[in-house]
Amino acid sequence: MTGFALMIVLLSSTFGQSTPASSAPERFEYCQGHLMEGKQVAWENGKLLFVRSTLNLKGKGGYHNRIQRFKPSPEAWERFWKALDAADVWKWQPFYWSEFASHNSWSLELRHAGHSMKSQGYDSEPPGFDAFRNAVDQLINDSRHIAASRKSE
Repeated sequence: MTGFALMIVLLSSTFGQSTPASSAPERFEYCQGHLMEGKQVAWENGKLLFVRSTLNLKGKGGYHNRIQRFKPSPEAWERFWKALDAADVWKWQPFYWSEFASHNSWSLELRHAGHSMKSQGYDSEPPGFDAFRNAVDQLINDSRHIAASRKSE
C-alpha cells in the first residue's frame, strides 16, 4: 500500500466516525446569574464542575462559592444531548438582549459531535432556554445520584 493510500484510509477512519450521543462534550461552559447569585457549569478535566455563588450578606462582602465535581454516566449525557437537540440549542443566535433591565445574564459555549455554538443574553432568552436549563439541572441531579450511589457501595 502506498503512503498516500494509507493516509486516506487513516483519515477516513478518523473523520468518518461520529461522536456517540452518550459521550461527554469537547467543550461545555454555561454561566447564569445576577448581582445576588449565579451558577457556572463546565466540563473540565473529565469532570462536570458545578459552582453556585451567592452574595455574602454577613458584612464581609464578596461571594460564597459552593463547588461540586461529578462524572455523568453515558446515559445522563445521552438524555442531555437529546434534550438540547429538542430545544434547538444549536440554532440559537449569538446574542439576546432586552431593554428592560433586571440584570440577569447568561452565556453558553458548546462543542459536541460536530456541532458548536456560542450564545449569550442579557435580560433575554431564546426559545427553548427553559428546556435547556432543565436539561442542565437534570444532568447535575443524575450525576449527584450516581456520586451518592458510588459512596454507598
